[in-house]
Amino acid sequence: MAAGGPARQRGGEFKCSCCGFRCRYDYFGRDPPFASPGVRWLEDVYAIENPAQGELGRVKAICLGAPCCACGEPVCVEATCSLFYTKRFCKRCAAEAREHFPPALDKDLRKLLH
Repeated sequence: MAAGGPARQRGGEFKCSCCGFRCRYDYFGRDPPFASPGVRWLEDVYAIENPAQGELGRVKAICLGAPCCACGEPVCVEATCSLFYTKRFCKRCAAEAREHFPPALDKDLRKLLH
């Protein structure tokens, strides 16, 4: 997949390149049409419309993951698969760029890389 990821689109299957998690997604981009007014992600994400707002909270859109900013591979938001620091990094790319992250992220990096 190219570094920019796929164009904004509706629907498909998301698969994390790190852990293999799979899930249907309803939208790829920053502004899901089913999200609450004013909600805009800082990155293009794979989002699903909340299927159970009573059980899963009141949010209307759930972020499944996003493309890594360095390699473009899709990764889920699980703390052991990716890290968001101004942009999303997969485990492999975060490890390669570890020395460039601020010390405040050491705890998050340790969790991601171990």
